[in-house]
Amino acid sequence: MEKIICVILDESVAFWQVEAIKRIELSEGEVKLFALKSQQSNNDSFLEKIVFTLEKKLLKSSDKFLKKGAVHHLFEQKVNFINDIAEVKSSKEVNYCISFIAMNDSKAFSLSVQLSAPVYQYVFPNDLKNGDLFTGIKEAYKKGANTFEVILRRYFNSKVEDCYFTCNGVEEGLFIYSSNAIAAKCVLILERFLKQGNNNRVHSTIKLFEKKRDSIARTFLKFLIQKVVFKKQWILLYQFNNNKSISDISSFVAYSPPKTKFWADPFPLTYRGTQYVFFEEAELKNNKGYIACCKAENGTLSIPQKVLETPYHLSFPNIFEYNGCIYMIPESAASGAIELWKCTRFPDSWELEVKLIEDIKAVDTVVQYINGKWWLFTTVKPMNFVSGNEELCIYFSENLISNNWIAHTKNPVLSDAHVGRNAGKIALEDGRLYRYSQYSGGGYGKAVSKSEITTINEHAYQEKIVEIVFPDSERGYDNVHSYNIDNELALSDALRKKRRFI
Repeated sequence: MEKIICVILDESVAFWQVEAIKRIELSEGEVKLFALKSQQSNNDSFLEKIVFTLEKKLLKSSDKFLKKGAVHHLFEQKVNFINDIAEVKSSKEVNYCISFIAMNDSKAFSLSVQLSAPVYQYVFPNDLKNGDLFTGIKEAYKKGANTFEVILRRYFNSKVEDCYFTCNGVEEGLFIYSSNAIAAKCVLILERFLKQGNNNRVHSTIKLFEKKRDSIARTFLKFLIQKVVFKKQWILLYQFNNNKSISDISSFVAYSPPKTKFWADPFPLTYRGTQYVFFEEAELKNNKGYIACCKAENGTLSIPQKVLETPYHLSFPNIFEYNGCIYMIPESAASGAIELWKCTRFPDSWELEVKLIEDIKAVDTVVQYINGKWWLFTTVKPMNFVSGNEELCIYFSENLISNNWIAHTKNPVLSDAHVGRNAGKIALEDGRLYRYSQYSGGGYGKAVSKSEITTINEHAYQEKIVEIVFPDSERGYDNVHSYNIDNELALSDALRKKRRFI
């Protein structure tokens, strides 16, 4: 039997809300629309409007999901205009109600009783009274927040429940870009919950203190000046005699590429008693990556050599030994697949063994054998404009060398800018599993997070953040986004900032 869904909107509707409703209508059934006289106001200052226009023109930031239009122009079906939420009525039984207008708990419960159905609404930080996503992001941004939370909340039978959670990165200086990415993800939230049920929220004992920003205009101006005055280059960091702690990353020895290249994503491997480091190398002029390798001996790293190149971009060379053979899963999102490569002559001859998963936009994949199964951890970009750094998906298989990997029922198991993208291999320490991930609050790969995997099975996944390490700005490092260890060798990387005109 087709479901009947009641939807309450402002008469001025954002495009992300339109797309969210269309998805629900396709998968769930009939939608009844109720529009309330506009509760929202455009409080952008004149200077902010100029900045938003400049960002879109100069930096090509899209605002597709932020744009607004009149509700009767954006929907083909009849819209019922009301003066108050209490006027919402239905001649048929309603399965549930979605409100894109923020209500307090009392009003939400009252509507739930009136309709005899659950009421869902999106909840944003700062207790916004008008429930406008763009205003919420702007308020959080001005207060210095590097992330922005969105929660789907349910009201029914006198109970309030947070059903779905996502934590989104907010990039410094890229306000429209960040806001549009958050809005795009909001399109997916309700549909996901209805299909999968509750999602996991990462647990953390870490409290991040963020200082207040300058105005949006000044922040944008600083961003442009930084792009003109400074150039950035990823370099490798390493340390021998490591104590297996990520807290000392910024004190590691720097190993810098030529001025025309960058190096990132180092992975160690011990082969016949010698330690090697595999990493991404790319020319700054085109950013197309390939895999390079060097030796780690006598306390230094040797001059690297190219070992694997394809017509498409490669990076994040997750290299490991299995059943006496050397394998690598490089990041190959540009090919549309997660690929497993086998080494036929170490270290510079490789052949494609199998495409583990096809038709997927996935980056930075790692695998680990846990509790009798192979588990694959990767970050998936679910649709255009959504960030590719925040959505952790996991798959499992009886065999490593297989193209039959089963997606976890709760994918993405985490939707969180603190931990959404892998930073290195899964590590086993003192009988506990730890996952290193990229913290992308404030920008891509700003820091490295360490989380303990506390639950992993076919139906549930949970982890707990135990440490986050930020780069040392005094050394000129803006970002750090990888960490791997092998015996006494620890590896990382850093985005180094240097003046262009010196």
